[in-house]
Amino acid sequence: MIHKIEVERKFILDENNFDDLLDLSPIERFDIGRRKTFYRPYIYYDTPDLKLLDKGITLSARLRENDCVLSYKLPKNSPEERDEYQLSLLQNRLISLGSPLFITNKISRFLTNLYEAIGPVSLLGTLSMSVENTRMPIFNNGLYVLDLSVAKFKGENIFGRSNILYEAEVELQEEGSIDDMLTFSQKIQKDYSLQQITSNKYQRMMDSLDKSGR
Repeated sequence: MIHKIEVERKFILDENNFDDLLDLSPIERFDIGRRKTFYRPYIYYDTPDLKLLDKGITLSARLRENDCVLSYKLPKNSPEERDEYQLSLLQNRLISLGSPLFITNKISRFLTNLYEAIGPVSLLGTLSMSVENTRMPIFNNGLYVLDLSVAKFKGENIFGRSNILYEAEVELQEEGSIDDMLTFSQKIQKDYSLQQITSNKYQRMMDSLDKSGR
């Protein structure tokens, strides 16, 4: 079965690093053709006793212009990898999302692994979040997509506590089998033409992020 595979590396930033990256000063040598900023509200779901959090699983819904995307993310052995499943819904279907969650057969199939992991339990919205995400394309050859995204998260949990987080994320995507998923560096080395084009940019990007985010 063919899936979209995404491998990512995250960096936690402070406000100054976030502003610097948006100004492109740390990576001004990159040939970034275009950039776009998205503003999207998110809702994160969990069980009343936070079973998903305990298992490292995230279930979230984000609103877009014409639909809502339900995302289910499973951890893997490496912190730089995850399995992610997404389902697009019309916004009016999200109104019924809660307890019980499984309002259609399509959603039930999509969440089979989640259901098996935690059992038939109720879910509730545990965190409301708005995300300002600026995505900057680095490379795209039709098979591989390499992006840098810089995001500002404003969140409020069910207890009324709010927080602001900043994050930079380097993402590599490709079409392929889940069984073929490799680490980020192995994926780049897998295709020599991609390695030639991205290796210097990738290393400079990593150096810039390491200095600004750690």
